[in-house]
Amino acid sequence: MNIDKEDTSIKFYTISLITAILILLTAVTISYRQIKRLEESSKLVNHNIIIEREIYKMFSGYAMQRTTQFDYVISGNIAFLSNRDNYKLEGDSALERLRHLTVSDPPQQAIIKQILVVRADFLKQLEELFNLRQNSSTTDMVLNNQMAKISVIFMKMRALRNEMVSNVEKAFNKNNNLYS
Repeated sequence: MNIDKEDTSIKFYTISLITAILILLTAVTISYRQIKRLEESSKLVNHNIIIEREIYKMFSGYAMQRTTQFDYVISGNIAFLSNRDNYKLEGDSALERLRHLTVSDPPQQAIIKQILVVRADFLKQLEELFNLRQNSSTTDMVLNNQMAKISVIFMKMRALRNEMVSNVEKAFNKNNNLYS
């Protein structure tokens, strides 16, 4: 009888050990999957943050370009134009980075195409404003009308920026829901 008791005891410990190992393996597998999902989620969040940062850099560059141009027109002080080209370059560089960062995102690419069209008109109108200011016979009313025209174009650019930011936020929320 003692042998039978030992045999049952060994079976019990063996089954317990196998069960514990299976529970441990299950826990490790679940943890591993959770870590991989968290890692993927982190990459997507980081990507979205970079995109959002570039959106704001682009808009900031063009906003500063507009501001320096308006300051010049209002004051007549050419010193205001000293950083105009740098601001344009800043906006253009951020826009180019956005094109690369969103290459696999058709809705964002469609917005970027719209921004390129609005940007071209924006730059053309800024140049026109500069030329008008250079002409001594240009009246204040003509300058004000041109500045108003640029402001309307700039509002279009702002709306496109807001649309891009909204898309980034939607992607973030979608990613957040996938991880939860």
